Amino acid sequence: MLSDLHSTVILFIILCFLHMPISLGQDDERYRSCGEPFRCGSMDIVYPFWGARKPEYCGHPSFEISCESNIPKITIESTRYTVMSINTPSRILTLARDDLLSSICLDNPANASFDLNTFSYVSSDLNITLYFGCTVRPGLQLPSSSPNTFICNRNSNIFGIYTLIDVPFDLSLVTCQEEIIARVNQTSAEALASPTASGEVLRRAIAGGFSVNWTAGIDSKCQQCDSSDGRCGSNPDSGDFACHCVNGAHSNDCNDGQRAVPIAAGCIAGLAIISVPIIYCLRRRGSSCKPLICWKIESRDHKIEEFMRNYGSHAPRLYSYSDLKKITSSFSHKIGKGGFGQVYKGKLPDGRAVAVKVLKETNGDGEEYINEVASIS
Repeated sequence: MLSDLHSTVILFIILCFLHMPISLGQDDERYRSCGEPFRCGSMDIVYPFWGARKPEYCGHPSFEISCESNIPKITIESTRYTVMSINTPSRILTLARDDLLSSICLDNPANASFDLNTFSYVSSDLNITLYFGCTVRPGLQLPSSSPNTFICNRNSNIFGIYTLIDVPFDLSLVTCQEEIIARVNQTSAEALASPTASGEVLRRAIAGGFSVNWTAGIDSKCQQCDSSDGRCGSNPDSGDFACHCVNGAHSNDCNDGQRAVPIAAGCIAGLAIISVPIIYCLRRRGSSCKPLICWKIESRDHKIEEFMRNYGSHAPRLYSYSDLKKITSSFSHKIGKGGFGQVYKGKLPDGRAVAVKVLKETNGDGEEYINEVASIS
């Protein structure tokens, strides 16, 4: 019989290739979470966007949507926008600035900005410059017809001005305190160029929004992931694309054979395991944990060697006891109990979640354990 836990400990980490409905692993949780529908008002929110019940790993980190009174909102570079439409196939996001929607007369005007590595402006939209706190210079007066002005306070001689390429204004006639550049779509720009344009036309133009493209690199792998029955998302540590599948997270799609979590969450008894690479180590009294399977009776080592040879190029990866202590934070988080021992939650140095089983006691010279390893391999 093997000795106590301190002197004889067998630990192994199990990866489940889960061609089955549910696992207790973190990766299956991601697969399920990213399959949850996210609808805000009449808009279905899909990758690269995330929010509400969909965690960040279900989208791109920069694309969080909040649903406020059934209105989708997004914050980009500290500016809050109402999301008016999302055209996923064309990668077009149509937005309207929340502050200008509330009032074109801003108390603290500020320019909005975009990360041009993530977004680019749609070329058909136009810049519009808004001037605030404007007054006519002494001794001068405005033309009798100045359609591109707007009033913020009817009891004051202070007003605002807007200009576009086709809507000029002689700024030498006025002094203005602040100015910002906003965007309007082509239809709104044409309406603002009309001689009958007014402050109300300007408000409607702002409410019409403008569009940006998100870069192709954000979701270029998503169609391939979808086609393999995966769910598009991201790696929560790096932010890189990840395809969440029933058998773990992959770099490209569920069939690429490159699992982003090659050693994933452990299996609890009763779950069907199709293929299980194993990592384990047995520590003997008075000896450090060697990078091989070591048994109490040295003459039995040939069993382990034979077991490893049978795996060939697919032989399990071996960890030291000290490595496993680090992986499990000194076995501090127990998540269950399996045959012959406890199961602990752990995390590999690269952030991937694992379960570690500690074989506490068994009969004979470990024959039962090696049979268990073989039965799930």
